[in-house]
Amino acid sequence: MRLQAGLTGLVCAGWVALGGAGGQAETVFVPAAQDATLHSESTNLANGAGDAFFVGRTSAGTVRRSLLRFDVAAHLPPDAVATGAVLRLTLTRPASGADVSVALHAASRAWGEGASASSQGGGAPAEPGDATWAHTFYSTGLWDTAGGDFASAVTASQTVNAMGTYAWTSSQLVADVKSWLAQPNANAGWLLIGDEINARSVAGYASRENASLASRPTLIVDFTVPPPLAVTAIDAGSTNVTLRWASRPGESYDLQVANSLGTTDAFRVAVAHIPASPDGTNVFTDPPLLAGPRLPGNTPLFYRIKALPASPPAVTALLTRVADGLIAPVTLTHAGDGSGRQFIAEQNGRILVLNSSGSLLPAPFLDLSARLVTLSPGYDERGLLGLAFHPHYAANGRFFVYYSAPKVAPGVNHESIVAEYHVSGANADAADTNELVILRQDEPEFNHNGGALAFGPDGYLYIALGDGGGAGDQHGATGNGQQLATWLGKILRIDVDSASPYAVPPDNPFVGTNGLDEIYAYGFRNPFRIAFDRGDTNRFFVADVGQNVWEEIDVVRKGGNYGWRITEGGHAFDLPTASALGVDPRGLDYPIHEYSHAEAGISVIGGYVYRGSHFPALTGTYVFGDFSSTFSLPRGRLYYLAETRSNLWERFPLSLAPSNAPLNRFVKGFGEDEAGELYLLTTTNLGPTGVSGEIFRFDPP
Repeated sequence: MRLQAGLTGLVCAGWVALGGAGGQAETVFVPAAQDATLHSESTNLANGAGDAFFVGRTSAGTVRRSLLRFDVAAHLPPDAVATGAVLRLTLTRPASGADVSVALHAASRAWGEGASASSQGGGAPAEPGDATWAHTFYSTGLWDTAGGDFASAVTASQTVNAMGTYAWTSSQLVADVKSWLAQPNANAGWLLIGDEINARSVAGYASRENASLASRPTLIVDFTVPPPLAVTAIDAGSTNVTLRWASRPGESYDLQVANSLGTTDAFRVAVAHIPASPDGTNVFTDPPLLAGPRLPGNTPLFYRIKALPASPPAVTALLTRVADGLIAPVTLTHAGDGSGRQFIAEQNGRILVLNSSGSLLPAPFLDLSARLVTLSPGYDERGLLGLAFHPHYAANGRFFVYYSAPKVAPGVNHESIVAEYHVSGANADAADTNELVILRQDEPEFNHNGGALAFGPDGYLYIALGDGGGAGDQHGATGNGQQLATWLGKILRIDVDSASPYAVPPDNPFVGTNGLDEIYAYGFRNPFRIAFDRGDTNRFFVADVGQNVWEEIDVVRKGGNYGWRITEGGHAFDLPTASALGVDPRGLDYPIHEYSHAEAGISVIGGYVYRGSHFPALTGTYVFGDFSSTFSLPRGRLYYLAETRSNLWERFPLSLAPSNAPLNRFVKGFGEDEAGELYLLTTTNLGPTGVSGEIFRFDPP
């Protein structure tokens, strides 16, 4: 079925695929993406690039464990549903004794294969990136438990003895594969554990580098791909298209679109995981959702519906209170010095120390309250907003703050200051009060200050600034967000090591062009929190607070334009500004995720990509929240984004134990400790007053 309808300048075509609910069964042979051996006798031994990996106990009494990972999401279609899975390994060096049991456990932390190339059981000196008995990535990341972090439950086990090929399979092994298809970033593979009691039980298996192609590790996955569902009706009105289809309990559905039917992979996901309707008939109206700045007029669209397994259940966390009696806590971070301390920045200007014993020290680490503009107790977006410790703080004692200072000048409400401080030479829990101002920015309004600071993996300092405040970025003819002659509405990137107070990195995108050299990316309204994924992707996440309708989360690239005020999220806000500036809206950088105020809250609060060990199901997901569903009552909400398919990020609720209890607090921020575990910063007071501020650690229920 094909139809044409003029919808706000967009030509829309509806396409219905016939077919039942079941899909054709298929099988794929997935090669190993990584394998490596852990050697208990030394933190400096590995053989990630060797032709074998080893499991068990040697004659010398030392232990071997091995890590093995398959990138299943890259080898199966996006809609694949795993129905069976078998791991096939070839035993090339049998244990000296009789039968030996080898068990698989799901690994819970990302790890590196590295380049060490020993083919022998004794290993080779580890090189950067290798996984070792102590390190996930030699020599920068540590396991929480020596010998690897893994799920205690056995995925599958098998008894081996003579040389040959063996198979591991179980319902849990299939469940592991399904979870890796649903959340590819959480795929850390399996840890192989053999007989670690009896000497001479160590066995060797052909690795993915083995000369014999047929002997290399293989994961055999049976799967089906659900066909498109029959759409029972397509109604084309003058302003929308409505799709109707029969739905089944326990399923969810992707709305997919394409601009042509020329290739089988032409369809892309437009709306993911639409839940099944309780009455058995789903109705979806596209207003059209897709007729926005990304698509020019008269763009043909073909719709189809794909059935999916039920959405993954919400992850449940227990909030353990670690500090209270605070005044509007906005930032929690660590110094990276191995001390186990957390540093808490309150909006009123104090930085407090939560020591390794969990005690809040009575004296502040630093008190900047005398430097701040006078804050409004009812509601204010100014104050101490950012705190970041230098990557080499343990050696140089340097840290950086972002705060709002008073300034009297026409058209200026206050000024934002980024400044450098040092730890006291006499007391590790106190800072020297001498200040070095790094940069200053006049702010025309009290709100939209951004304020987040973060050091990137490149060692540079990243600084988030809002658009200057007020509604709609009404600053000049086209606003601040799109203007490269101001820092407002930008992410800045500076080098605080090569010059004083700073130098500009030579590869910043506007060096030598028409734009301020410090600018890294632009087109932001109020980038309230920023964070780099500390895993192997190093992706740069920015949560940008919206105007009245849409909140957005971006993965930011160098030189990117994130749309404000031309767009709010992925939707047109002020297209005439694009015309005035000669900007093609189709070339903007759009969010990886957005949500409306009607569905998930009124102000996004950015968090972190989870890389801790307490919640394996959250590994690689972006944990964040929303301030509240209303300003009048504390009704904050917690979520996580999972990259369920390549470049498709879906939002799921983060439930609270017990019984998914409501938070009933304003969400002010998130924190991350040195081990990658996460913290939640909250209050029940709307403004920066009172002592209702509390900090919670996310713990397993």
